[in-house]
Amino acid sequence: MGIHPSWSVLAGAACVFALLLLAQPSLASTPAPAPVVLAAAAPQATAEAPQPPSLPRGVDPPSESLVGTFTATIQTWDASATAVRMDQAEAMHDLLAAGLGWKSSGHCVDADRRTCTSLEDIRYGTLMQAIDLKYASGCPITVTGGTEKGHAGGRFSHGHGFKVDIAHNACVDSYITRTYRFWKVRGDGADLFRPPPMPGSRPALDVYADEPTHWDILFR
Repeated sequence: MGIHPSWSVLAGAACVFALLLLAQPSLASTPAPAPVVLAAAAPQATAEAPQPPSLPRGVDPPSESLVGTFTATIQTWDASATAVRMDQAEAMHDLLAAGLGWKSSGHCVDADRRTCTSLEDIRYGTLMQAIDLKYASGCPITVTGGTEKGHAGGRFSHGHGFKVDIAHNACVDSYITRTYRFWKVRGDGADLFRPPPMPGSRPALDVYADEPTHWDILFR
């Protein structure tokens, strides 16, 4: 004998099913999940910050500098202070801060010792023009002689703060001999170079002497 469901049971089941459908949220109305944004982690610095150059023995870093912070431009210094004399610590600070090198066979800065390389009482204009040479040429510049004893005397001498010696290198040798004009041969055989005359300007009195181990430079 077959079982035949009554119409009332079927109708009840249909009503329950319809109620269940109405109770479910509409798929069309369900908001899409918010996108996940991955923020890139900030790169971690792996290299240590550059340290200032170490000063030679006997030199303490000064609290202030006559020059201040240098920029890679020429003639950023105070021309009215050309004749100002600088002490050792101040001059060394500005030399190294501008990216120039310093060398002494005796590893010292005592102006009374021939093997030292001293900047005591160097003229502000002399030091600034040495720095200008670095910026103008783009070459490494290393000062090997300053105001220490052992140089020739005279009014415009090392001892009076007008001259510096800088080490030879291919870059600066090429720059000086290409940029400045050959003038004459000095009594000791050194070739002398001077800046070419500029129209409307006073003749430059700087002299670059090509000695065997260095350039002997007079900045006036």
